Formats: sequence, C-alpha cells, structure tokens
Amino acid sequence: MKRLFALLMVFMMLMPCIPAMAEDNISITIDGQAKVFDVMPVLINDRTMVPLRGIFETLGAEVGWDDATWTVTATKGETTVVLQIDNKTAKVNGKEIELDVPATLVSERTMVPVRFVSESLGCKVDWIDETQTVVITSHVKEETVTKTKAGELLDGKKVLFVGNSYVYYGNCVLPNGRTAYTWADRSEDKGYFYQLCKAHGAEVKVRNWCFSGHTIYNIFDGPCDHNIECQGVFHENHIEDKYFDYVFISPHAASGEETRLKESLAYVTDLFRQYNPDVKFVILGNHAVYGITNKATKFPGISESYKELEKEGFIIADWGSIVKDIVEGGVTPPGATMEYNKDTFVNAGDGYHENVLSGYLTALTAFCAITGEKAVGQPYEFCYDKSLGERFDLEARKKQYYGDKPTNFLEVFHSEKDMKALQKMVDWLFM
Repeated sequence: MKRLFALLMVFMMLMPCIPAMAEDNISITIDGQAKVFDVMPVLINDRTMVPLRGIFETLGAEVGWDDATWTVTATKGETTVVLQIDNKTAKVNGKEIELDVPATLVSERTMVPVRFVSESLGCKVDWIDETQTVVITSHVKEETVTKTKAGELLDGKKVLFVGNSYVYYGNCVLPNGRTAYTWADRSEDKGYFYQLCKAHGAEVKVRNWCFSGHTIYNIFDGPCDHNIECQGVFHENHIEDKYFDYVFISPHAASGEETRLKESLAYVTDLFRQYNPDVKFVILGNHAVYGITNKATKFPGISESYKELEKEGFIIADWGSIVKDIVEGGVTPPGATMEYNKDTFVNAGDGYHENVLSGYLTALTAFCAITGEKAVGQPYEFCYDKSLGERFDLEARKKQYYGDKPTNFLEVFHSEKDMKALQKMVDWLFM
C-alpha cells in the first residue's frame, strides 16, 4: 500500500499541470511573465513556499524524483540541487544549505522556501507586498549589481586592517595562521567587511594585516617582540604595497598598549601618508578594552584616548562600546525581542574573543564610519551564507566555540527586529 501511494505521488508530480487557485492568493512571475502552476505559492510558518518542479523546469532544469528516499534532484548545467522532503538541509553542488522551512508536499508537489530558489540556480527573488507577488529573475549571475552611493564611494578602494584576533575572530576579516607573513598570504580578504561592500556593488581590495596577540608596535617599526612563532619577524617588511585609501587599526587590549599607543599610531600614520597623503585612519574599538572578557581587565587609557585621537583626525568606530553598554550598562537595544548577555557577543570557549555577531558589528561600524551610511537596513544575510565558505557556517562556529554552553547569537541573526535594534545602536555611535 505504501509503495502504491509513493508511485501515485510520482505520477502526480509528472502529470501535466492543472491550474488551481492558491489559498494565500500569492502570484508568481519569472523573467517578467506571470506563471500559473497546479500548486501556487503558499505561506508556511511565515515563509513563502514555491513549487520546485514548476519553477525549476521553467528555468531549464531537469528534475528527478527518488521515491525510496523522497528525494528531489534538479540539474541545470553545472548546478545540481538535492533536497529531501521534511529535511531542512539541502545540497547545492555538494554544499549543505540550511532551509528556513524544510521542503514539504502540498497537493503532492514539492514546495521549498522562495529564498532557496535564489541560492540554488542563481536567481534573484523579490517580493512585492502590495500585489502579493513573488518576482523571480534568472541569469542574475551575469548581471552587474547596481552600485549604491556607498558603492560608488568605495569601488576600487584599497583597505588595510591592522590588529589582532579581536578583528578576525568574528569574521570581520577572515583568520590567517600565525605563520602567514607574506603579502600574498594576506591578500583579497573576503570577510564580512568585504561582503558588506560587495552588497553595495563595490569591489574593494581588503588586506588583512592582523596577527594573533599582537599590539601595533609588534607589527611595525622593528622586529616582532611577541613571544610566539613570529618573534623576530619584521612584519612591516612584508608589506609590499603601502598605498591605501583606508587603514583600520585595532588597538590590542593588553598591558603596555596604553602607554605606547600614541607613539605607535604616529609611526603608522607617517608611514602610510608617505604613499597616499589622503589616506584615512580608523580606530576600531573592541569589547575587551572595556573588560568584557573572563578576565574583566579594563584598559581605560585606551578608551579615554579616543576623543583626543578624533581631534587629531582619526575616525573612531568603537563597536566595543555597544557591547559594553548592553552587557555592563544594562542598555536594551531599541525594539529588541530577546535578552542579551555576555555570551550573546563573546565566545564562551575562551571567554574573551568576539563571536560572529560581534564580528558583524565590527564590519558594520567600520563601513558606516567611512561611508556615512545609516546602519539600519544594511544587509547581514551573507554572514550565514554557507556557499561563501566554512567560516560562514554559523552552526559550526557555535558548536566549535560554545559546545553545550548557551548563547542566542544565532537567534539574534535570524530575528529581523533584533538585528535592526543592534543596527540602531551602531547609528547612535555616529549621532
């Protein structure tokens, strides 16, 4: 009987389309043409679900069905999509992608979240609320992203991040090994800052000159005196190109940084201004300066210097003060729906590095500081786009850095209201 039902279901999937009314009155267009399928889009758990077979075949993909495992395979060119009914994990060319809602059967048709269409065959998906219409545009991979005002400002610019693990642990720039010294090792970083610029149509060259545990004076003006693998290495000598439009500098939260910070900054600014007199320097504050770590050691000499540095022409992007205000000051992000604590922003595994949510705040604050753009409304979906690489697999990051310890940073990422609330706090920095 079960086998007979499965065969009947396959027959229904392959039979000619018989138009039917959609319960949720959602219409769909593909490349400007209105489409009618036997099962039209519906809402399931506040997610718009679309018929995989009808849309994929319209876009030129071949769709197959395995009744033994209830698995759909769609192939178009070099792209293969595999998903299983009631399984939230799909695969695109072997890479796993987590669906908002699992593939499900509606009137014997496989329905998937509309966002999955764009993630699989490279289509652009828009929603027109006034007409309740799903708009799918194919071939978007061949189109050029329209540049925003910020994109025009940043396109072609060269950016350098100088600092330590407080910059890369949260993916603002991506981690490099301690023994990655050379210019080639640290070129074309694709972390959150780059992805944010790219979302605005800007192609930015980002160099990641951040070394674990280093202060600014470990990296410049002489051999590294940090007692690790790179002790004695002249990091500065490996910087082959010193022409930059923006240099982001993250002071380390370490003993000695307070007294040598001003001297180090003077050296760095003089160095890069020789090659571009118009280079802009940005100070990236971090949570550790305020003692939001397991050691709870504060470095007020660093945070108190920000106002003086601003008078000297430095741009201050102190994302760490946001974490401090929330965790230590009891500030509730405006419009937030969740409770926030240290583990929302700081890795429980070591107790002092930021997590990926803080990494997004780092990148967002840096972006807004140099563009003047408002933080509210800026994209963040790329943070958990697994197709960009393993560092963007946030479930894996949570397991690696938290284990069984509680944290709600993933829930925050998937809450539009809470992300908007944090973006508002970034905007407060620049008011």
